[in-house]
Amino acid sequence: MLLNFHDWEIVGVSIDRNQATAEIFIVKPETHEGVSFYFEGVRKFYLSNMMIQNVILDLLIFEKASESDYFGHCCSLLDIDTLEYENLYPGKMIYIEPSVGAEIACFYEEIHIKRGIPGTPGT
Repeated sequence: MLLNFHDWEIVGVSIDRNQATAEIFIVKPETHEGVSFYFEGVRKFYLSNMMIQNVILDLLIFEKASESDYFGHCCSLLDIDTLEYENLYPGKMIYIEPSVGAEIACFYEEIHIKRGIPGTPGT
């Protein structure tokens, strides 16, 4: 089960197209606690409006098709047909809705959540 990442800030994104990986680095401003989401088997990735400050409103992971408006929006960003999602695209999606700044959607096979980010206190 994921923690609540509301009001955490996205401080970096790294993508390796050749290895089909992506990593999103986030920090809790009050405590400087850092977490990264490392994705393997990335087939589709969307990033828009990255700014100096990027605050997370909500973070959702979809492991199967859903009637949620967020699921539909995520599929739209990634150009995935919602009706054919489970048949054509085995995998998972993450959607990061911004309060301000970066909006992210990613279609991937595996996710690894790592605590601590180099350069942040406690790492």
